[in-house]
Amino acid sequence: MTVHERDVLDALLDVFAERGCFNTSVDAVAASVGIGKGSVYRHFESREALCQAALAHGASGLVAHCRQVWEAQAGAAPAARLLALITELVALNERTDPQSPNTLLRLSCSNRWTGAGQAPEALTSAVVPLVREWQAAGLFDAGEDPRWIAAVLLGLVSSLPLTVAAGAEGHDQTAARLVRLLRRGFAADSGVG
Repeated sequence: MTVHERDVLDALLDVFAERGCFNTSVDAVAASVGIGKGSVYRHFESREALCQAALAHGASGLVAHCRQVWEAQAGAAPAARLLALITELVALNERTDPQSPNTLLRLSCSNRWTGAGQAPEALTSAVVPLVREWQAAGLFDAGEDPRWIAAVLLGLVSSLPLTVAAGAEGHDQTAARLVRLLRRGFAADSGVG
């Protein structure tokens, strides 16, 4: 990927996070980067290809960020590391970060931008390597499919803006509640406070 392509993908995620689906256009993305619409189409053959590339780019950035949070807690117990990670995901959503789970799932579910059924699987699959590590650490039943755990995690975190008023509780309280729900749902044998 060229630097120019990365700029376009970052711009699409920024515009989408700020404006949402219906106010995000290739024109707005091009203007954000300071190039013409034709330049965007020189790098991406269609709007769908652009959005799928932005989703893949955002998902890889999100997973890299998750790995940094996970590794920063290397000395802590696995359950505490998971709690730190989900706390960060909640904070990303609340800040309307371009690489938040909420932004990426909204982009992936928008029929205006992506082919049906392709992008959500790509986003969920991007989190699967982390879920496998959580399974290996005994946080979830290792017999469960990591794609389901990843999908439920992203769904729980991304539904928060619809169900909880911003600032109603601290990120750590919300994250602890989500960890309890997630672990209970996947039959982990111990809870997180």
